[in-house]
Amino acid sequence: MIASAPLLVTAAPLAKPAEPVSAKAERAATEAERQSQRDVAALVKQLVQHFEQGDMTAFENLIHPAMVGHVAFMRAAREAVAAEKQPRLQLKDITFSQTEDAEHIRFRWEKRWLALPALAPQVASGDATFHFRREDKSWLMTGQAGDNPFARHKNSGPNSTDPFDEVRPSRLNHRTFP
Repeated sequence: MIASAPLLVTAAPLAKPAEPVSAKAERAATEAERQSQRDVAALVKQLVQHFEQGDMTAFENLIHPAMVGHVAFMRAAREAVAAEKQPRLQLKDITFSQTEDAEHIRFRWEKRWLALPALAPQVASGDATFHFRREDKSWLMTGQAGDNPFARHKNSGPNSTDPFDEVRPSRLNHRTFP
């Protein structure tokens, strides 16, 4: 009789099956989307920082010169910087959407500041969507929809703490025409 030794079987670790090419491409596309979202989020953060610091030159460098409404957008931001001291802008409920060549970021915002000349604390909030396009290797803001967080708001008028103060007849500027 032949004694048999127990058979010891060691299995080599199973190799991962090769990923289908489409899954690799999908994962790369998803990573590219995430990277573009991070880039756009960083750009929005820079816009907010430049606005809060009153650095309008750096602020304007992040906006595409051919943006529809560029002049009005920049004028509103400059007026806000001149009339609102120590602005603090908080963004929340941020969502991203993407097309082939553009990135869109939608968010709710709240802005707090001190209105001149009395330095009265003020607050405003709203919803906005910013549109971005890649120019060479960087992103630039190419559009804005909704409430502009960088503009002066109703309750940032001179000596005003009431958000409806500007629409009262006593505050309206009347001109007489010849």
